[in-house]
Amino acid sequence: MKSRSSIFMLSFRKTFFSEKDIPFLYFFVFLFFVTFSFLLPPPSSASEQLLLCPPKQSCNCPTKTVELNANFHTSPWDLPGKVLRCYTLEKNLQNPLLASPDCLGNSPDSCDPCTNKSSPGESYYASIIKTFPKGCGYKWQGFSTSGFNETISEFLKSGKILCSSEHQSMCTSAAFLAFLMKAKQLVKDKKITQAQLERWADLRGPAWPILNIQARPDLLLKELDLGDGRILRQNEIPTDNWPSKGDLVQIWRKDRSGHSVVFSNLLKSSNGKVMGVCYWASNKSTNGYGERCEPIEKVDRLIASRFK
Repeated sequence: MKSRSSIFMLSFRKTFFSEKDIPFLYFFVFLFFVTFSFLLPPPSSASEQLLLCPPKQSCNCPTKTVELNANFHTSPWDLPGKVLRCYTLEKNLQNPLLASPDCLGNSPDSCDPCTNKSSPGESYYASIIKTFPKGCGYKWQGFSTSGFNETISEFLKSGKILCSSEHQSMCTSAAFLAFLMKAKQLVKDKKITQAQLERWADLRGPAWPILNIQARPDLLLKELDLGDGRILRQNEIPTDNWPSKGDLVQIWRKDRSGHSVVFSNLLKSSNGKVMGVCYWASNKSTNGYGERCEPIEKVDRLIASRFK
């Protein structure tokens, strides 16, 4: 025996719709819910707009704000909502999410959107981006030290980075090459000797074990009398201009994984909350050398080091 509700629905359907209309009815119901879902506001955790440059400029240079979907193609995380990017009109942005100037996490004198002035850390970072080819393969397990020795030798001789299946990289090898790039400049500036550079470039020397085994870039620069460092917990980022662009940084995550990188900038929300960390490194997601960002919520601490 049919219930009253089923009899009512049956009579309603026969009165207003024929059997042929049923598929169209389902389609319009589906279309209604899809349209309604787009009208809903984004989740509160993702509603904060990321500002990759300060909203207030310290000078009256021409600027433009670009609105983008917050899809970080080089990062394993996606943040719904909108991203605001402000930059000087003279800048030609190939990738607005990662292009210069990135003013967060740096001191005021290292990020002036109205001039060509740049800090030593910014110049160092720019030289890394210019020197290292993108990609070239990522290999952590079974990393070839013989191939890496060849890469080091060629870099010391010609300044070029070998890029082939025999010369793939991992995060600490990329950071080590970035360290040697700075050391080569110090030789040109007559602050260290060529003999010191060659000793540090030897994988049996003092530098590689500190960076690769101990994962302590701060101790590396202190041991070689090249700079200083600082350890920052997640809630201490940033502190006193640490970290800053061009710092050699060891990231330790809450899942106990780590990553050796050259720091680029912080992603912040409009209320100043740190949302992410951006850097250059050898990454699995970029298949070798490249830039990427990751959410701050996964970070436990940073070990930052800076050349003096």
